[in-house]
Amino acid sequence: MLNNTIDVTGQFPTIDGLHISQTTSALNNLKEIIDQFDTIIEIGYYRGGLTQWFAVNKHFGAKIIAYDISDQERLSQKFNFNKDIQFCVYNCFTEIAIKKINDEIETGGKVLVFCDGGAKNDEFNLFSQFLKPGDVIMLHDYFDSRANEPYAHNITWPCPYESTYSGISSAVSLYNLKEYKYEEFRKSLIGAFYKGC
Repeated sequence: MLNNTIDVTGQFPTIDGLHISQTTSALNNLKEIIDQFDTIIEIGYYRGGLTQWFAVNKHFGAKIIAYDISDQERLSQKFNFNKDIQFCVYNCFTEIAIKKINDEIETGGKVLVFCDGGAKNDEFNLFSQFLKPGDVIMLHDYFDSRANEPYAHNITWPCPYESTYSGISSAVSLYNLKEYKYEEFRKSLIGAFYKGC
């Protein structure tokens, strides 16, 4: 039986033993804001650890929609995922997936889009154009290339950065995106922006 136990003692946090590919500080920062969103769209769920964490920490009635090109890692876990999660096996860059995600953003109330697939800058650049004022978009494994400091910001993190400010700066400007709790998230290897009015 699942009791939604978060363990932060290892290199990666876990939820009921399921690996979450985030830093503990990232989860702490997300915990402070997650209940503000009516729809959470995750691009790249891998094993589903963060997806489960979103489902446990969201507000009652919020939707979780998670996209990945393969379901093998998640299915191999034999984990009893929260019934509120909708897993979608799509390449997010296909026409059908783009339309679905656009529709979900348009009709989903206040939306968080979390880009954590294999092409994070491209995911951000594509889906940020669909945001409504007040919606938030984030990308993981993020390096703020404007700052002259080490990538991991003194956090023990084994993965190389996969997204950069320089890779998204045009979309930030073009789509009127503003920094969202930027310093806190940046130090947790997440870039965070909201759509301005």
